[in-house]
Amino acid sequence: MPRKPPLVTDGCLSNLEGIPAIELDTPEWFDWLAADEHCTFHFEHTSGSFTARKEQKQRGQRYWVAYRQVHNKLFKTYLGKSETLTEAHLCAASKTLAQAAEDYEP
Repeated sequence: MPRKPPLVTDGCLSNLEGIPAIELDTPEWFDWLAADEHCTFHFEHTSGSFTARKEQKQRGQRYWVAYRQVHNKLFKTYLGKSETLTEAHLCAASKTLAQAAEDYEP
């Protein structure tokens, strides 16, 4: 059975095995995002939710992308590099995806 990705809710990253919750917008948060072994998390907010995945460009640079699936349609938006993933940025991305899903007519 696959493990659930870490969860970002109420300004904290949690569901980490053996590690206490990490507050967003702290050095620990940005260090966690930048670590090679961390490649996904789920974001939940009143504005919407999504799963973020770290992807790699051909030239080796890593960046984050947010995905949300609604009515069998996958929506995605670019989040950027680890150092840009503030709580405000994540909330804005969740609003963007929620609006895209709302505008979609299956």
